[in-house]
Amino acid sequence: ALAAIALVVVHRVVPTPHQHRISADTHPAREMLGKVLSDRRLLRLDFGIFALHLVLTALFLAFPLILQDGLGLASSSHWWFYLSVMVTSFFAMVPFIIIGEKKRKMKPVLCGAIALLMLATAGLASVAVGLLAAWGLLFFFFMAFNLLEASLPSLISKESPAASKGTAMGVYSTSQFMGAFLGGALGGVLLEQFGLTGVLWFMVAVLGTWFLVALTMPSPGYTSSFVLQLQQAVAGEYDEIDDSLRRLPGVQDVVIVEGAATAYLKVDRRHFDEALLADFSFVRHGSKS
Repeated sequence: ALAAIALVVVHRVVPTPHQHRISADTHPAREMLGKVLSDRRLLRLDFGIFALHLVLTALFLAFPLILQDGLGLASSSHWWFYLSVMVTSFFAMVPFIIIGEKKRKMKPVLCGAIALLMLATAGLASVAVGLLAAWGLLFFFFMAFNLLEASLPSLISKESPAASKGTAMGVYSTSQFMGAFLGGALGGVLLEQFGLTGVLWFMVAVLGTWFLVALTMPSPGYTSSFVLQLQQAVAGEYDEIDDSLRRLPGVQDVVIVEGAATAYLKVDRRHFDEALLADFSFVRHGSKS
């Protein structure tokens, strides 16, 4: 029903643009796929979202059984347990997002969240918990989960090469749904063969692997994308434009799409000054974004 409503809204309400150009920085580009799939920094993040959603799906095979069979909480009462955990854990993770982004401590925050996720899962697997302890463990699980779910897309955006953010996000999303699929499939097999503890220790093993992968990851950059519309130029002039843009403070990468007369930049906002672009005659007036 919501999809049908969305069709009507898009057809009747959303205006048709007079000029529509596909941006390589926001849409998948076939020529960028090889570059994205060979980037080790991006592959670590792709594995991260794969592991995160694999564990999430596997958790919801096991945890309802813990509540119902192990703790005697009727399934009709599970909603308040989950709701209270989700609301409180959401607010608990906000300070760590601020620390990671503002203080540029994203790698320690990322590794700490993975470790917390792993410890909370191990706690469910190794201890005969009561209802209050189960609530606490699930609270820490979802505090870490929400922190990682919010951080990973931002890191993909920062780490993706110029003009390839759309492609990088496509691979990232595919990894996410593959993780959800395998978490359900493998979790179901393990639940049948080894019971709840088999599922939970499998989750711990996946998270332990992710923790080691994250530890070997270089500290992420703190860049953002910047799109610049250019005056039309002959092919030889684009090399000079590329050199001029790369010499600007804070510019880390430049990709120029000649057919669209567009430059995609990766910049560090702390050092990049947009006002310097006004000195270049090849920049189309009012086209910066």
